[in-house]
Amino acid sequence: SIAGAVNIRTRSPFDNRRLVANGYAGGSYNDYGGSDTRAGLTLSNVFGPDQTFGALLSLSYSETNRRPENVENGWVIEEQGGEDVFVLEETLFKQYETQRTRQALTGALEWRPSEQTRLFARGSYAQFEDDEYRNTVILAYADGTLQPGATDTTATYTGARIYRNLRHRTQNNEITTLVVGGEHTFDNGMVWDADLAWADSEQTYPHRDELVYRSSATTLSYDTTNHYAPTYFYAPGAPIFGDTASGFFATPGNFSFRENTFRSNTTQQEDVAFRTNLEVPSAFGGREVVWKFGLKYSSRDVTADEERQRNRDASANPGTLASLWGTVQGQNFGYNLGTQYDHALVDAYLAAARAASPRRMPDSLVADYEAQEDIMAGYGQARFDIGATNVVVGLRVEQTSFDGSAPTVVDGVVSTANVSRDDTDFFPNLTVRHTFNDNLIGRFALTRSISRPEFSQIVPRRIEETDGLDVSYEIGNPDLQPTLSNNLDVGLEYYFASLGVLSANAFYKDLTDYRYILNYSEEIVGGGEADFETPINAPEGHLAGLELNWQQKFSFLPGWMSGFGVFANFTVTDAEIKTAQSYGGRDTFALPGQSDTNYNAALFYEMSGFSARLSYTKRSDYLEEINADTADLDLYVEGREQLDFTTSYDFGNGVELFGEAKNLTDSAGIRYYGSRERTYEYEKFGYNVFVGVRFKL
Repeated sequence: SIAGAVNIRTRSPFDNRRLVANGYAGGSYNDYGGSDTRAGLTLSNVFGPDQTFGALLSLSYSETNRRPENVENGWVIEEQGGEDVFVLEETLFKQYETQRTRQALTGALEWRPSEQTRLFARGSYAQFEDDEYRNTVILAYADGTLQPGATDTTATYTGARIYRNLRHRTQNNEITTLVVGGEHTFDNGMVWDADLAWADSEQTYPHRDELVYRSSATTLSYDTTNHYAPTYFYAPGAPIFGDTASGFFATPGNFSFRENTFRSNTTQQEDVAFRTNLEVPSAFGGREVVWKFGLKYSSRDVTADEERQRNRDASANPGTLASLWGTVQGQNFGYNLGTQYDHALVDAYLAAARAASPRRMPDSLVADYEAQEDIMAGYGQARFDIGATNVVVGLRVEQTSFDGSAPTVVDGVVSTANVSRDDTDFFPNLTVRHTFNDNLIGRFALTRSISRPEFSQIVPRRIEETDGLDVSYEIGNPDLQPTLSNNLDVGLEYYFASLGVLSANAFYKDLTDYRYILNYSEEIVGGGEADFETPINAPEGHLAGLELNWQQKFSFLPGWMSGFGVFANFTVTDAEIKTAQSYGGRDTFALPGQSDTNYNAALFYEMSGFSARLSYTKRSDYLEEINADTADLDLYVEGREQLDFTTSYDFGNGVELFGEAKNLTDSAGIRYYGSRERTYEYEKFGYNVFVGVRFKL
């Protein structure tokens, strides 16, 4: 995304200047998972001589349980009878069981010795844990031989195989922050503020452990005429997943141990930032002008380390597949996927097998990296009025220094690849607000903004990603540049007397070095081809659009009907990039990640402490990744619509009941290659209903 910074105002114990306790608690049900819980509590008060000191403490906790259903397909182009046809190389049925917990603690101390001075210290600790099991059934067509007669929707493979995998993945994120600062207002109206911030974060994946069993060779067929719900056969008329899983697939004796794999990684990051601002009111050119100047220095250090292990030796064989089965029967979109693994049995095996599993090289080295970024920035700004027109004009300058390194292995020799760069960027700003009358306001802005790539995209690293039988490599790009955008925004806002606004905003972004992901295939050492993806800059691009917005409460209606209101928003865009080289005869593409149309609409009701809101959102399809060879394998995300409902009742004594119902229509998340007929991923999350209570005392 291309955007500016957001200055978030945090809670202060001086917001109320008394003992305040507020919080919330509730639980929910998800039809693809089960129950969830959320709770939070915030306490604040002022104390000391003349109540010049204040303290705030906030705690929160949440737990979610999900079992989304997911099917993925890998598509390739094969020649049949002198013509190219699209065929599947694999189908993956993924059955997830996830538990996610979030907990956070925030504290603040503040001292206000006078109305003109405040000093503060704030700290926080947040933890996120994700515990996920994934039972996967893979129909590996590409392990066999494609038979003559294949079409874009049907094919038969002899010598194909079926895989049954269980992956256990755990993730732990921890973030600790500390900020100290202050603000002082001088007698002449000048305002000075400064703060020093420190943050330490660590993301770990202690386990991404997987056990794989593979079948003996068999014949597999499919028919994707119904591309959201294909059929899969051993032979015509003999479905693999019927009313009950049966035949070859359901017979554990047809499967044998293939491998165990282990993957763990840790990413550590430390951030230090100092900023200061000075606001100076003055008279200049016969009018009042407020000048503002500021400096900011930020430093970020990141270290990433990854380890890979794999064992295919007979000594690692845990026994028959039947000995590892549990009692749960798998199901995905009506496909009966047979008996799942027993999680506890597989966990015990993997824990015992890890030590004997050989370390994979060079994969345990080439995914590591170190990076450091330092940014020194300064700005100057003037704000003044010319009659009914408010003008803000300014300039920000940023000097960025980046250094990164990653191990490389060539012919068994380990060395270090480095990347270093220094950039200076200028960001002018002109923002104009004109009041035509009490109801009509116009806005105009000329700005320049930047979007920097992630460190992992710049450093010269290579990381292997395995999903089913598909092995791909993510390659860092040391030549990757930040995306710069010159922006023009023009808007009109008309405010109704009855609490409402009607607005139209046009925008245009001229893009330089927009980042996109390129997918391509190359031969690798040892023979064969592998899929690669890497971030690349497009020299030029643009994003133009029009946003229409209507918000109004119908307070002009009589009686109880005056509580109704509406919110509606529609955005249409035209966006594309032009690449430096041609891919499959193309050098112009839709802007990745950008839908042509976005809709938001809501009907709400508010009266006597009761409120309700029914909201609907929809966006059109958009391009996600570009394929270097053909447009038919560009990856798209299908537009998704969602219907939500929220309601609450305020009893007037500080207690409020509330409810939320999300994704009421159970809309699916869908991705496809080139055309909707070639579904890559079909996933459903289910609806979620949450009920709780909020209080403020």
